[in-house]
Amino acid sequence: MVPEFSMTKLSAGVVEVGKAIPFNVYDAQGQLLLQKSFVIDSRDQLERLYECGMYARPSTEQAIVTDQRKSQPFLEFPALLEEADICLTRFLKVEQDSQRRLKHLSGRILDLCRDDADACLALAHTSTVNPSSFKIPLLHAFFVSLIGRQLQWPEESLRSAAQAALIANVGYLSLQEILNESHSLLSDEQRSVLRKHPDLAVDTAIQAGITDAFCLNIIQQHHEKEDGSGYPLGQSCPEVLVEAQVLNLAERYTALISNRAYRERLSVGQAQQVLAMEIQNPSLYQAFSQVLSPFPPGVLVRLASQEIAVVTHRTSIPEAPRVRAIISAQGSPYHGSFLRDCTLPEFRILHIEQMKQAPILNSLFLWGTA
Repeated sequence: MVPEFSMTKLSAGVVEVGKAIPFNVYDAQGQLLLQKSFVIDSRDQLERLYECGMYARPSTEQAIVTDQRKSQPFLEFPALLEEADICLTRFLKVEQDSQRRLKHLSGRILDLCRDDADACLALAHTSTVNPSSFKIPLLHAFFVSLIGRQLQWPEESLRSAAQAALIANVGYLSLQEILNESHSLLSDEQRSVLRKHPDLAVDTAIQAGITDAFCLNIIQQHHEKEDGSGYPLGQSCPEVLVEAQVLNLAERYTALISNRAYRERLSVGQAQQVLAMEIQNPSLYQAFSQVLSPFPPGVLVRLASQEIAVVTHRTSIPEAPRVRAIISAQGSPYHGSFLRDCTLPEFRILHIEQMKQAPILNSLFLWGTA
């Protein structure tokens, strides 16, 4: 059935390969071909669309009816990065709107994690190859929010913990990228700054107007250890807040699966093994494991078919998540992707695949919200 609003034939240049379509696309009979935000991933696909596709510009009322969808983390991430840059820079300058910006940014992250946890996990895992100093705090906040929800924290605790995750390392933000790109051991001065950065972050937060004592305590304690060997105070459990332990876990996990100049990143499985030996809190480790699962969204896996697939969603069977094959058994990228059932012997997961050159993923298709 042809829509009741006018339709115009697509012309060259209206949509581009690799960019999200800004409107729904219909064929000549009015049947929906592609939804708004779909990304065209090949020239052949674009040419076929020009041959049979038409686009519509619905009225405001119709747009509201047809676009009632959840938030899309991958679409929002560039704006979150920009806001993180502004927010943290203003925190360092102790500007007056720092607190407002922090609340807005942390609230948006909590909303995204609540609405689509799988897409947020995928976003976090696909963003850790070479993360920037402003991207890293966002990843920490994503993992803290997801683990906190698994632990059934109240909303107030989630908000405080997400805010703490965003600004906990503001005390050595300028040093962070230098350390990540350095091939040498830390100097005594750098080590001193590193050990003092929780105190520096708390001082900066207070000067910027943060009055949430719970948030400040999380920042203060997020490098303390259960055996008292942490810093800066050397506190031991049960004095260390579980929220601070979760933030430390999020930071450790993000660091392990990220590239550093002095080492290659670990696979998700390797990182989980390292942390399994470090975490002494059983409920915390259980929540961490349940959130990630053996094969979290965003990671690449090798199937029994010898195809490489990307995990898109967790399922009730942790060892058999939802995956889409993107590379053939011969090593050739597919034009598109193919859903595989990992409960079948021919498509069971053999292991996590770590590739030096990450493949290009159509994130809006893989984790889109229709």
